[in-house]
Amino acid sequence: MKTAFVCVNYNNSKITQDYIVNVLDIKKNYDVKIIVVDNASEENDVNGLSVYINCLKNDNVILLKSNSNLGYFKGLNLGMNYLEKSEFDYFVIGNNDLIFDENFINNLKSKKIKNEVFVIAPNIIRLDGVHQNPHIVTKFSPIQNLYRKIFFSNYYIGIFVQFVYNKLRTKLVKEDRVNNDKEQEILMGYGACYILTKSFFNIFNELDAPVFLMGEEGILANQVLSGNGVTLYCPDLIVNHHDHSSIGKVPSKTLYKFSQDSFKYYLKNLKHIQ
Repeated sequence: MKTAFVCVNYNNSKITQDYIVNVLDIKKNYDVKIIVVDNASEENDVNGLSVYINCLKNDNVILLKSNSNLGYFKGLNLGMNYLEKSEFDYFVIGNNDLIFDENFINNLKSKKIKNEVFVIAPNIIRLDGVHQNPHIVTKFSPIQNLYRKIFFSNYYIGIFVQFVYNKLRTKLVKEDRVNNDKEQEILMGYGACYILTKSFFNIFNELDAPVFLMGEEGILANQVLSGNGVTLYCPDLIVNHHDHSSIGKVPSKTLYKFSQDSFKYYLKNLKHIQ
């Protein structure tokens, strides 16, 4: 089995180094490539990462430097397009703040994945033990869609709505995802990590990437459904997640604007998940 691991780095090269160490540790005798895409980090950060990777003297670990910040999915596309996709069984793509379980590759190799599965959503677990998948199992209800429309109508309205929701959240929904121990088809996986199969690349050359940041889960889900594919959640593919190590560097108002733009795109274009 030949697997590519592709992640993006933005001003947190120390975390990326941990990512590389982890993947090299779990790869054992498997054929693995690691592609790190730097999204125009500060000079000190990317230079430190470059020195680290050069010192590894490992041709299977590659750093690609973008001259501009491409955002999340476009950054991942840059990394994936560097490789000949047909040579790989899987592309494990996502954030750099991930630590893969020691049996991750073994468990992935043992799976009998049907042709209709385009994307595998792994069992992403935050450091506090919260399971972030299965993220969204079915399409949003009318009440959920109304909440989102109100939330994204205005930044200050969004702050108020989020404040009220946070007060009521424990009564409305559990943060830990329901049925996180059950393999199942879902609508969309959590955006920190995905596994793209050969079937995905039989239909698509790369990820749809119309937005800079935020909302990628819905965009990928829509892309998968547009090709008559499915997303499969697999609880035995365990990934530990530091959660928002890069996004945490972005001011909240900026993040809201990114999310608002993504929601507008969702309403206009993502018909398969509405």
